Amino acid sequence: MSPLCVLALAALCAAGTRAVKVEQTELSITKVPGKTVRMSCVVSGVTFSDAFIHWYQQKPGQGLERLLSILSESDIFYEVGVDKNRFEVDKKAKFSTSTLTIHRVEIGDAATYYCGCWDTTAWIKYFGGGTKLVVTGGTVTPKAPEPIKFFPSSLEQEKQNTETYICLLKDFYPEIIRMHWKEEGSDKILESQQSEPLQVKDKYWQLSWLTVNKSSPGKIYRLIYKHEKTGRIAKEELFTAPASVPITTSTKASTTVENKSPCALATV
Repeated sequence: MSPLCVLALAALCAAGTRAVKVEQTELSITKVPGKTVRMSCVVSGVTFSDAFIHWYQQKPGQGLERLLSILSESDIFYEVGVDKNRFEVDKKAKFSTSTLTIHRVEIGDAATYYCGCWDTTAWIKYFGGGTKLVVTGGTVTPKAPEPIKFFPSSLEQEKQNTETYICLLKDFYPEIIRMHWKEEGSDKILESQQSEPLQVKDKYWQLSWLTVNKSSPGKIYRLIYKHEKTGRIAKEELFTAPASVPITTSTKASTTVENKSPCALATV
């Protein structure tokens, strides 16, 4: 089964009657060869002590390959060819957490690692979102995004009765980042758009934008994003809906930049 099918199955299962959740707390981890890396997953919705936890590796352009699985500290199963001296796993029932440790990291370990959990009551496997291990020669180090905010133009408000809020996250590394938008005071994730990461020298830029119907002045929207350098707590940028300004000939020049498409802004 292809990785996409596996992950699609996991998402479908997660929508079922059991609220099983597998959360991998690290989006990415950057290391130099020879160091030790630890990545973890937290499982809820199952009896953790009875659950099989599996760890998979997926290298670029390849399928998922299982490395090992664990039921308890005395029941650990390694796949053929996996180096037991470098790959280590544990399972802490008190915290419903499993941790994969890789000792003496090598360039060939660069991959995305997925945690999977068997729900033995229904024999369904659930997956986390993955943790990407980036192995570098030390010339590039992780860097947090620098946000630049763009607000709706008067032309858009008056002519289209919509508002587009744009955030450019620039100069970050590695390229793994997650973003979503919410309205202040609501936990509902709003429909939004994201560009593909654009590499600029040894860093990355990425756009996220939200288009909504014209809002009341003062309404607040939040862009929430998570990156390796933000840690386990996501960061957010606040966008306050502006008052509509009537269009006059004197504002024509200023709206030229304001109304660039989101994709065009990536080249600014």
